Amino acid sequence: MTAASPVISVVLPARDEGDRVGATVASALDAAAGPDGVDIVVVDDCSEPGRRPEIADGPARRRTTVVRSDRHLGVGAARNLAARHARGRVLFVTDAHTRFSDGWDREALRLLTPARILSVTVRDSSSQWRGYGCRLVIPYMGTRWNTSLPGPAPQVHVASSAGTVLEHALFDRLGGYDEGMVQYGGFEPEFSVRAWRFGPRSCTPTPSRSPTASNPRTSAPSSSRRGGPRWSTTACGSGPPTCPNQ
Repeated sequence: MTAASPVISVVLPARDEGDRVGATVASALDAAAGPDGVDIVVVDDCSEPGRRPEIADGPARRRTTVVRSDRHLGVGAARNLAARHARGRVLFVTDAHTRFSDGWDREALRLLTPARILSVTVRDSSSQWRGYGCRLVIPYMGTRWNTSLPGPAPQVHVASSAGTVLEHALFDRLGGYDEGMVQYGGFEPEFSVRAWRFGPRSCTPTPSRSPTASNPRTSAPSSSRRGGPRWSTTACGSGPPTCPNQ
C-alpha cells in the first residue's frame, strides 16, 4: 500500500547544526495535531563532518528526508532544494532552532488560503518580547521587527525566516527564493516584495488564534531575527503595503 502524501512539508536548511535539527524535527512531529500529515525535508548545506544533521532513529527519522549537498548552497538555494523534494501541498519554511506549539499544523491549515502567506510571530522565551513579523526599512531593503500587532487585521511587510507558510503551488509560482542574493538577511524581504507584486501580502493573526513555536536560543531580540522565539502566523492579501518610516 502506498503511503498517503503529507499535507504539510516542513522544509529547513541546515549548515553545521548537528543535533539541533533532530530537536526541531521531533518538536514539529510531537506537537502536530496530525503528525501523519506532516513530513520534514532537511537540506544539509555542506556541513562539516561531525556537525551534520542528527536525527534520532524512530518515527521522526522515518518522516524526514535529508538531502545532502557537497557544496555550500546558501540559504536561498538550500530552501529551494528542500522545496523541490517536499511532497506536501503546504510548505512550512523554518530553520533548525524552532520549537512548535501544540496543534500548529491544524491552525496553519485553518488560516491558510491560496492567496495568503503565513509568517511567524516570534516570542522570546525568557521575556515578554514578541516580534509580529517584520517591516521593510528603505532604501536599503533592511528589516525591523514589529513589536506590536500592526492593526486589527494585521498585515506585515516581511515574513520571518523562523516560519513562512504558504501553498507549495504559490511558492513555485513566485519562483522560490532568490539564489543570487548576496546580502545576508536579504532573502526574506526580497521574497516578500516579490510576493506583493505577484498579489499576496503577509499579515499576522492575533497570537491567541495562531500556531506558535519556541526557540531555545536566546539573544537580544533587537539584534537577532532568531532570538529565543516562540511564534505564530501571518496572512496575505493583494497589493503592496505602504513603506514604513524608519
